Amino acid sequence: MNTLEKVSAWAEYLAAHPNVPFRSNLRAHFAAGNITRLCECGCNSFDVEIPDSANLEPLSPPGRGGMFFEVNFESDAEAELACLFFVDERGYLSGIDVTCGGANHSPMPDRGSLGKVLWVHPTRGDAV
Repeated sequence: MNTLEKVSAWAEYLAAHPNVPFRSNLRAHFAAGNITRLCECGCNSFDVEIPDSANLEPLSPPGRGGMFFEVNFESDAEAELACLFFVDERGYLSGIDVTCGGANHSPMPDRGSLGKVLWVHPTRGDAV
């Protein structure tokens, strides 16, 4: 089951990870935003809403919302763990999908350890 505690742990982990090139800005987005949805399908995905009054450096150039970055980790689960980052039209964080396998084919394990980064992929050439 997805919880605010799990989301907080993922937020802290990803905001400190050296393979997340925008990690210093990511921490500011987490601090300014509010979690608006915890996915209930068995993954650890969540949505974030950042107020219009926030004055943040965008994670991705403004103008296009959607997925802009992905990082996959080796794990002791059935498959790799994938983290897909999404932004709104302002370039502000709007959510992160944290799934077991690229196709979210099984629930996230309650406990597990992450291994090395398998791959990192900016999904747009303009990713910061």
